[in-house]
Amino acid sequence: MATGSYLTPNYSRSQINWLHYIKNALWESKLRSPYLQAKSTTRSVIAHQTEKEWISANEKNRQIHAEGAAEQHAARHEEAQLRAPNSCFTTLERYQPETNMT
Repeated sequence: MATGSYLTPNYSRSQINWLHYIKNALWESKLRSPYLQAKSTTRSVIAHQTEKEWISANEKNRQIHAEGAAEQHAARHEEAQLRAPNSCFTTLERYQPETNMT
């Protein structure tokens, strides 16, 4: 039975070191290439713009929902004020002891 998970291969330390060496060598060669440098810069600019647009859209949504919530709160508050005198009266009627007026 294998000691590791079936999802992850069992590499020895030397194999892992070799994989890191190859990965770093490829990365360095990509960084040296002017074409790939420009491509990388373009991608990072696009990603940054996309992130800004995403943040902007989130902020717009937050403001819209905040305005809607404020309007709902004001409407509920106004409705509660209109109902308040009636509800207080019925509450007082309900809890006052009955007096016999005969």
